[in-house]
Amino acid sequence: MEISKHIYLATTEGCEACRIMERILKQVQRDNVYTFSIQVRDYKLLPEFIRVDVVLTDFPTLIFLENNVIKYHVAGTMSAKKLQEIIKYLHFN
Repeated sequence: MEISKHIYLATTEGCEACRIMERILKQVQRDNVYTFSIQVRDYKLLPEFIRVDVVLTDFPTLIFLENNVIKYHVAGTMSAKKLQEIIKYLHFN
C-alpha cells in the first residue's frame, strides 16, 4: 500500500505571511524531490475534517496529513530549515 502524504497550507485573504510561507513550502518540497503533495487553500475551502479538527485562528497554518490522518499542524511562518526539521521528524521526506 502506497502512503499518501500531503501538506495543506491554510491561508486567508490578504495575508502576506501566507504568500511567504507558500514560497518556502514549495522550495522545501522541491528540495525533498516531491515526496509529498502541497494543497494551498483558503481556510474556508479546507476539507471539513480539517476545519473540525484543527483550530484555525492564525495564518498561515500548515497541516500535515498521512493517509488523510492529521499528523501535525502549526500556525505562523517559519524558516525553511525549521520546516525541513518537521518534515524529517514526521518522515515526510
